[in-house]
Amino acid sequence: WLTVFHIVFFSAQAFSLRRCASALMAWQAAEGPAGCGSEQAVAATTKAPSAGTCSPSPGYGVAVGGTFMFLACIGTTLTIPFLQSRRDELGCDGLCYGSQVSLRNGLGLLGAVVLGRLSDRFGRRPLLCLGVLGNLLSISISIVENSIWGMWLALVPSALLNQTFSITKALFTDYFPGTDRVAEAERSGAIGRLGMAFGFAMMLGSGAGSRVASDYQQAQSIGFVVTLASAPLIWLM
Repeated sequence: WLTVFHIVFFSAQAFSLRRCASALMAWQAAEGPAGCGSEQAVAATTKAPSAGTCSPSPGYGVAVGGTFMFLACIGTTLTIPFLQSRRDELGCDGLCYGSQVSLRNGLGLLGAVVLGRLSDRFGRRPLLCLGVLGNLLSISISIVENSIWGMWLALVPSALLNQTFSITKALFTDYFPGTDRVAEAERSGAIGRLGMAFGFAMMLGSGAGSRVASDYQQAQSIGFVVTLASAPLIWLM
């Protein structure tokens, strides 16, 4: 029932935000951005290199970005059903697990600050690629090194470099750079759909892991393929 509630809640939230944005756009149609101007403003905001052509439309970018977030999150949640059994197998007790959580949170905080600054300077997409690379590196370490040392080492790249949700959220914000109510409504709708994609992936990934894999190593291998498949979508946003 909790899963059904989350699905209905996030769907209703995204639908209501979308309806609000559509109404405001109809009301202020004469003042809204037209043509390629909004995409050029996005390129200027993200400081991404300009190729002299229009970027994909914001609606298309939001749809692709949501798909990217869904796949990237699925790739990291497939192992959830096997995490406890793996910790027990490797002898990682409560102190070990608590220390790993603290280290992950600390590295995540540091990575959010550093990568956020870098994404403002070099653009969102290169830093999203770096986050996918960090995930792939962590998965590779977990597959190769099946030990407590491997557990500690594997959490560093993903915790430090995987800031995909925050950077994708910033990219969605860049799609609607205006300060009027239409732009604010569109930003809210885009971020709501991003959160819905993330929530769906969190719910489905952990449940699907026990269905498609028989152990932790197999789940990691499938997660590697899914994470790798999400990478090309970054350059379509």
